[in-house]
Amino acid sequence: MIKTLSILLLSALAAIGQSTVNWSSGIGQRDVTDPYGQPVTVGTAKIGFFNSGGDWVNYGTTDIRDIFGEPGRFAGVATQSEEAFRWERIYLWIESGDYVGIYTSTAWIFPDPLSLPPENTISINTSQVEQALVGSFDDKHLVLVPEPGLGVLFLIAVAFCFIFILKFKTRC
Repeated sequence: MIKTLSILLLSALAAIGQSTVNWSSGIGQRDVTDPYGQPVTVGTAKIGFFNSGGDWVNYGTTDIRDIFGEPGRFAGVATQSEEAFRWERIYLWIESGDYVGIYTSTAWIFPDPLSLPPENTISINTSQVEQALVGSFDDKHLVLVPEPGLGVLFLIAVAFCFIFILKFKTRC
């Protein structure tokens, strides 16, 4: 009995100073699709937050894959001891090739790593998404959008130059 209590106490003490996040798109939750409605079969699902400078601070990463034969799914568990994550909003950043989506929920807050279990753990899933910063969602899917690559930015720059030249020529 004393040995069992000692093991439980040591386990609880070991968990202090770290927080754990479980994140998923499991069976019965929203899956991840491309803009054409096709389930994503390869990609990554990251969780983290944006610091005051707008930079991404990564907490953990997992792969998108088939789960029980259903594509567009993922499941990840990550543990951190960094206090920088404490009480920050959790964002889910999904990438697949040239497609991207960034999602969050008001309930997604990184737990305090100094809390005792189970308060230092949170489980989140795609069905809890309330906001899409990039991409969109409906009742059954998180929908990724094309990532604006350098080619798109180059075309926009050329278009602005063309408009500027036309505007300048009409004044001469």
